[in-house]
Amino acid sequence: MKAVQSGDLKGARVAFERAVKQAPRSPEAHNSLGWVLTADGQTAEAIAHLETALRLKPDFLEAHINLASAFAAGPRLGGS
Repeated sequence: MKAVQSGDLKGARVAFERAVKQAPRSPEAHNSLGWVLTADGQTAEAIAHLETALRLKPDFLEAHINLASAFAAGPRLGGS
């Protein structure tokens, strides 16, 4: 969280990737990694982690919001 608060997306990504590796069934870890990936422009990877968070915890409101943000930030379908 220190890395996120200081704007260090690379450091935050490394930390959250480690958290996901250590606790692959943690919806919070997947959600946090998805948020950082979205902020870093890696929307396809972010969406995968956010969808995992929601499979693990379907009522996770923050993950729903972050997933919507990732879709909004991602490339547009249909070329426009």
